[in-house]
Amino acid sequence: MNEHNNMEYYQGRALRERELARTSANASIARIHIEMAEHYEKIVAKSQIEIESPPARFGGR
Repeated sequence: MNEHNNMEYYQGRALRERELARTSANASIARIHIEMAEHYEKIVAKSQIEIESPPARFGGR
């Protein structure tokens, strides 16, 4: 899976988890879904930062 597909996957998972949290009748389960959505959103944010400023290689800055 390439990086773009990974981001789409994690964005989709985050949206799905938020939807599951919204529709959950159990507050404890909803909180778990929210935590998972936040986890996926952090992965997307980290990937976005890495794309915008890739690590220096071969003695670069």
